[in-house]
Parts: sequence; C-alpha cells; structure tokens
Amino acid sequence: NVIHVVELYYKILSKILDLQKVDLNGIKIAVHYGCNYLGSHPDSILTDPQAPILLETIIKECGGIVAEYSEKLCCCGAGIIQRHINPDLALDVSFQKMKSISEVDAELIVTICPFCMSTLENCQFSLDVEKDFEINIPVIHVSELISVVLGIDPVNDLFLNHRAIDPIPILEKTRKL
Repeated sequence: NVIHVVELYYKILSKILDLQKVDLNGIKIAVHYGCNYLGSHPDSILTDPQAPILLETIIKECGGIVAEYSEKLCCCGAGIIQRHINPDLALDVSFQKMKSISEVDAELIVTICPFCMSTLENCQFSLDVEKDFEINIPVIHVSELISVVLGIDPVNDLFLNHRAIDPIPILEKTRKL
C-alpha cells in the first residue's frame, strides 16, 4: 500500500509532535495540495479531495495559522506540461491562485508536490513582469516544514536560504520549544 508523504506525516503527527523542537508561532501559511494528489485518484487518498484537512491539521498542531483562500483547490498553473503548451493560460491560472493567496496575507506557502512548489515560487517573477503583480511569498515543501518543526537547521542543513524567494525571514518567527 503506497501512500503520499503528506499522509504519512498526518498518520504519525502525534510522534512528530512528541519530537517537536520548533513551534510555528502563528505564521500564516497557505496550503497547496495540487491536482495530482486531489484529482488523480480521489477514492484512494486519505482526505476528502473537496475539503482536504491533512496539511491544515499538521500546520495547526505545529503552531501555525492556516490562511484560508478561495483558490485553494485550484491548480498551480503548471498542470504537468501546461506551462509549455499554454503558457499564457497557465500564467493566468497561477495569477488567480497567487492573487487569492496574497489577499489573505499569507506569509508562507506549503505544498505537497515539488513541481507545484517550483511553479508557485517561479511564477511570482513572471507575474511581476507580465501582469505587473508584485508578490514575494516563500514556498516550501511539507517535508521541509516538518524538518524545521523537528529542529533541523533551515540554513545549515536544509539550505532554504538558497531559494529564489528566501523563507528564512519568515522561519525566523518560529519559536524554539
């Protein structure tokens, strides 16, 4: 039985909390699941694809605040190869998603898909140039978030400071337990 890593984290959340070294200290976090997880096999995932709770539960239990936004269930804009086939449409989808996230003042975006993570980070530069929409919200993977919560150094061990949009200023708001 193969499960997604976010499902594993959800299932062992009590163990993560027992080992937690860092509290998210009220950081406002937007979540993104991605089309692949929510849409590909909706009958075999651990959460309701129309009302997912896995990331939200993890974030709340680790001390963060979930930033609810209207485009949460929408695509990141990449949709496998859409950036190459329909670049204008793909950017429009990313624009709607990022605009929705910015309207709720999210400080950080957490994804469960590395491709979506890359798309949501990189589209911000395209949106600034092509849509005159300036946005600067760091994006990290759920595994990186769990690592930070477990006390792994985000700079020296995870090298998160080398991201195009540096999440370290936001992660500095965390609190050691």
